Amino acid sequence: TDLFTPGVINSHPSTVLFAGRLVWEKGLNDLMHATRTGGWNLIIAGDGPMRPILETYATAFNMNVEFLGNIKHADMPEVYRRADVFCYPSLLSPNWVEQFGISVIEALASGLQCVTTNLGAFEDFTEHGSDAVQTVPPMRWDLLREAIKYSLNKARYQNFRDEARNLAVTYFSSVVIGKRLKEI
Repeated sequence: TDLFTPGVINSHPSTVLFAGRLVWEKGLNDLMHATRTGGWNLIIAGDGPMRPILETYATAFNMNVEFLGNIKHADMPEVYRRADVFCYPSLLSPNWVEQFGISVIEALASGLQCVTTNLGAFEDFTEHGSDAVQTVPPMRWDLLREAIKYSLNKARYQNFRDEARNLAVTYFSSVVIGKRLKEI
């Protein structure tokens, strides 16, 4: 949480960020559908076999999507600071359950409200009663869109930023995680 800190407040929040491997299990089809008609900017940091499909989709629907490719970890704080909300809509499959979303913690520490699916490790982020993480069922891009829209609401934006940072520092900093591991 020391490396990842909030950036300047955007007066017109409209940028959605995804950071991770570009594979089916990450729910990127849902993310593309959800952001297609929202009028938002989408930044996708990462690479993988779905990139050509996502680029084709973005072009076909004239979406404002910036594909960054793989980014060095040391450069990720600046990527997070360019965004207003972080979206990580992972899916469930017979061979896959999201383990622990390190990028969600980085986004929270950067002051980004996060929109995720309500499965796997993401339940850990919602148990603290914070609005910093919004969850939706997997494969429901319509609800994903509504959660993104809610997260980008200008009237609540500053509160979400403060809650996100507080959640990351209070429950997921390296010091707190280290203490929890010692207790085990």
